[in-house]
Amino acid sequence: MREYEPCAFAQCDVIAGPAAPTTAWKIGEHGDDPENLLADPEAPGSLIRSVRADALEPARAAAQGRMRKKVLAAEEALEAGVEQVVIASSNAASPVTDALAGQGTVFRQAAPRAAARELEA
Repeated sequence: MREYEPCAFAQCDVIAGPAAPTTAWKIGEHGDDPENLLADPEAPGSLIRSVRADALEPARAAAQGRMRKKVLAAEEALEAGVEQVVIASSNAASPVTDALAGQGTVFRQAAPRAAARELEA
């Protein structure tokens, strides 16, 4: 990570970043690794900003290339009970701060867990 935010864990339980067992790819070598989840891959301004756990199909359908794995990981995290997952670009000047601010695609539970527990009671 290019930045370290001491206050990040006050807002999050986990911050995940990319890891690889090899050196970085050359610029342009993996053009199928989009930075953001776009409704239209040809339109950089078509960022899907929010996805609810009960409405994942549009995100699945929009995911191209390696973004499919990121969407699948977000889906698995929601199924495991994580309340929010953000897929954000690591190429920003402050990627962690940006992700914590919700810049990127934010995956959320359909209802917060506390509210869901109240409904079950």
